[in-house]
Amino acid sequence: MHRLRGTLRNSPALVIGLPGPLRIAQQLFGQDLLRELAAGDDEALDSFETLVEISCLSPGVLPGGSAPVIFDELDVPVEFLPNWQETMVAVWKTVRFHGALPVLSNPANPAN
Repeated sequence: MHRLRGTLRNSPALVIGLPGPLRIAQQLFGQDLLRELAAGDDEALDSFETLVEISCLSPGVLPGGSAPVIFDELDVPVEFLPNWQETMVAVWKTVRFHGALPVLSNPANPAN
């Protein structure tokens, strides 16, 4: 927050909240998607990758400047973690390219 205040000076901060890629995919494709992604289902992986390209990486969604973009994400299945990390690197690079600050919000799961 200290760095953000320094970049904004006396300007107001615009914070944008977006659902994370897994949250969007689960809302569109149903509750079973996480299980299918964890199992390595090719159709589920293709749907997830296409969704990320269309939604999260769309330049129209991202603000210019130093506004934070908070991605509200689901718990990531351990089996799908490498694929998810790869996806999030692409999302982060795109967000940073457009001058925004990416932030990840993930629910705390005491079972993990």
